Amino acid sequence: MSSPLWRIRHIYTIQSRDATGKDAGPIPFRPTPEQDELLEAIYVRGWQKIIVVKSRQLGMSTIIAIIMLDSLLFGSGLQCSIVDKKEDDATKKLNGKIKYGYESLDAALRSGFEVTKSNDGEFSLRRRGADQSDQSSVYASVSSRGGTNHILHISEWGETQMKDKRRSLEILTGSLPTADHPGCVTIVETTWKGGKTGELWPLVSGALKMPESAKGPKDWRVRFYGWWTNQNNRDDGEPSQITADTHEYCDNAEKMIGRKLDSGQRLWWKKKKAELGIHMMSEHPTTMDECFEAPHEGAFFDAAGLAWQSSNVIPLEPRTMTGDINVVGNAAYWQTKPDKLSPFRVVEMPVEGESYLIAADFCVGKQAAGSTGERDTHAYGVWKAGSIDPYGVYAKPMMVAMCRTDDRCITLEVIQRIRCLYMLYGQCLVVPEINNMGNICSQLESVGVTNLWTQRTGADGVMAGVGKREEVKGWLTNVATRKNMLDNLQNLVMQQGFICTCPMQLHQLTVFVTNAYGKAEAASGEHDDWCIMTAIGLFCLPSATPYRSPQQMSDNKGHVGFDPSAFVLDGRGI
Repeated sequence: MSSPLWRIRHIYTIQSRDATGKDAGPIPFRPTPEQDELLEAIYVRGWQKIIVVKSRQLGMSTIIAIIMLDSLLFGSGLQCSIVDKKEDDATKKLNGKIKYGYESLDAALRSGFEVTKSNDGEFSLRRRGADQSDQSSVYASVSSRGGTNHILHISEWGETQMKDKRRSLEILTGSLPTADHPGCVTIVETTWKGGKTGELWPLVSGALKMPESAKGPKDWRVRFYGWWTNQNNRDDGEPSQITADTHEYCDNAEKMIGRKLDSGQRLWWKKKKAELGIHMMSEHPTTMDECFEAPHEGAFFDAAGLAWQSSNVIPLEPRTMTGDINVVGNAAYWQTKPDKLSPFRVVEMPVEGESYLIAADFCVGKQAAGSTGERDTHAYGVWKAGSIDPYGVYAKPMMVAMCRTDDRCITLEVIQRIRCLYMLYGQCLVVPEINNMGNICSQLESVGVTNLWTQRTGADGVMAGVGKREEVKGWLTNVATRKNMLDNLQNLVMQQGFICTCPMQLHQLTVFVTNAYGKAEAASGEHDDWCIMTAIGLFCLPSATPYRSPQQMSDNKGHVGFDPSAFVLDGRGI
């Protein structure tokens, strides 16, 4: 009885339920392998900060409740807190797990304690005859601020951070500090929604990046449990119901998780996937990476279309090359360089018979030389228009060259880089968004980028076709043009009408949402630069200009082209 591991594995009971979900009475608690792993982490390894990212119904809240109950019984003067997404959810954990477990204890053990307070928000007890300082308590609410929590259980933060920004910040700034003391334990257990965003994501990301050898007891650890860890997730129906695409998915999943998925598990996955669709990634993920691809609630773009894009993103390796473009006079040359030294990523060099344009979303406000703010990122890339090859196969539009996803250079440098892409891809059409300050088009023209998108505006300088008309160079985003380009992009997503070639491009499409006021924008904590650049590029793609080879562009001053020996694609020279 002196060992918490032995006690938790042997003396507690939990509530069982029948097929209809009704209480079927107490049953002995025997931890599953996943629950046992959490016990070992806390009581053997001494971990104090744990984030459990998981599939639903794996019993994590149950094992945490038993840990809390054991601490109340065999500790003294302890405080524990349950923080959940709703008051009702927190109360259910308190009543249905902790109080239920206490009331189901052996009568002789329970007789040594007296309950000093019991309601929907608090359960407190102390040893009989002990003074007030011996009292230990569990609180249940949507937040926890104040006091010292020896055990803090935060449930479904992954959902809270997406649905309730204010409460998520309260968890970060108010609840976490209550357990930030030596020996105190914080356990976050959650399904995941909303991609790589929110207040919890930096904790997860930082924990995944830090080597285990560098971590101490108070550093965050992440544990992932997919749907396949729950042996109840199976269907014993006829295996012939399993489709070929389900087998293909599960075959690939086996390679990633390192274990076999039998026909019962495959059939369960097939039926649950048909029920949940793309939300399967948040409710019952197979891998941790998959759960971070789960769509935001209120996602703007078609879920099935984004799922198709996700399965068809062209791998960055080995096809994508990294490097720089050297321009000497009117001649442009590609130079392969290591990733860290490369401003460009290229999927495909210019090809005779293809048409191209460059779309660009500048972040001018924080980019000027001497700016005191942190530089934001630009988004720009070369789009290849769809075409029909000699065999009659239609090639979907795609971005064939792009900047680094973390390009934070000043605007003047971006102007020069766009010039390099412009020269390499045959002086193709350039479509820069011009909403921001900085006189972008004049700067582009000053370095020789003259093939610029021209937009017709109305008398007010915004709405096309209203009163007096004039032309402006560049893409002017306003209420009308924003709707047009986003609707066009939505149609292309639904129709699988283009191919994503950049993970950042796909990610920002996934986290682009319709807010509470009906406006389409990036989700809280996210950016939309790559999304807007994609929308502009695909909307203007019918105006893409045919590639002009170096021979076609030659003059007395030289030519524009690239060095074939400097570029290798899949081991083959161009």
